Amino acid sequence: MKHVEQMIQLGYISGKNATSWSFKDSGGAMRANAQDQFRMHLGHALRPPGNFKEEAIRTAEEISDSAKGHAVTVLASGGLDSEVVLKSFLLAKRPFEVVAFDLSSTNGDELFHLDHFCRNHQIKYKKIHIDVEQFWENDLESFARTSGSTSPQINTLLFGLSKIEGHVVLGDGELSIRKKGKEFFEIWRERHSFARWMLSQNRPGCPSFFSYSPELELSMYADSIVEDFTKYGWYMLDCYHFDYCKPFLYYHHFGTRLRGKVDIFKPLRDLEQQSRNYLQKLLPGADGEVQMSYSQVLAHLRREDTSANTTHEEIENGSRLVIG
Repeated sequence: MKHVEQMIQLGYISGKNATSWSFKDSGGAMRANAQDQFRMHLGHALRPPGNFKEEAIRTAEEISDSAKGHAVTVLASGGLDSEVVLKSFLLAKRPFEVVAFDLSSTNGDELFHLDHFCRNHQIKYKKIHIDVEQFWENDLESFARTSGSTSPQINTLLFGLSKIEGHVVLGDGELSIRKKGKEFFEIWRERHSFARWMLSQNRPGCPSFFSYSPELELSMYADSIVEDFTKYGWYMLDCYHFDYCKPFLYYHHFGTRLRGKVDIFKPLRDLEQQSRNYLQKLLPGADGEVQMSYSQVLAHLRREDTSANTTHEEIENGSRLVIG
């Protein structure tokens, strides 16, 4: 697949063994038609990984090397994911710049956390203001067509990304397992929208820090905190989605403060839903979800299961998506 080679050259992933995607009909990075099946190609580790912290630091080092002398710019939201990315670069002792978006003042709480973090670590950061409603009204469709995403939020971040120079790193790609029936599943909505847009611009960077290498992915999935959660932690804590426990994983390895995820677009919820409905009509077929059991994900990353083209039912509308 040509786009995988391009992703390696631009620094998106660590190599051919990393997680990638394609579409059945086009065989490439973009959907050919509404019926074109989305395929996730899970990576496999080439070595036994270290723990999550060790692999995150290693990833920061490798991303810095792949920038080939260009300035590394971390796009930080103030949330826990981007804080882990920032700490990884700090611990790797590699130079980087920080940029944040002021999203029509909807993300004030998150920016407060980012400001506090940067002051404590003597990091200067640049803040770019985005008029979210104006973007949704005037430019949302053009970015959605290029990214293939029906998410107004993701396309807003891509609009902001278009204003940033350098080798940009995004804190995307973290695990998101949830209980469904008797098993836990990793459930992917058609990810890689950031990568698709960046590919269209031939833009170097790292659109998904947490899925940069299969070793980093495996260090998360195989962590004892995650394993314990899937065995009995969910029952004791009465929660079915690892998002509620992810802060403990980050705290254990990076000492991040325990806090929940903030819905920064909540003040614009009605307009956001209208915009999403419009994009779903504009891009039919682009809003699917595909699932794989937690045990299968581990087996693929460990290369214990090399079966290809395992087909799974799409969760929302019944069309078939493929994991290969």
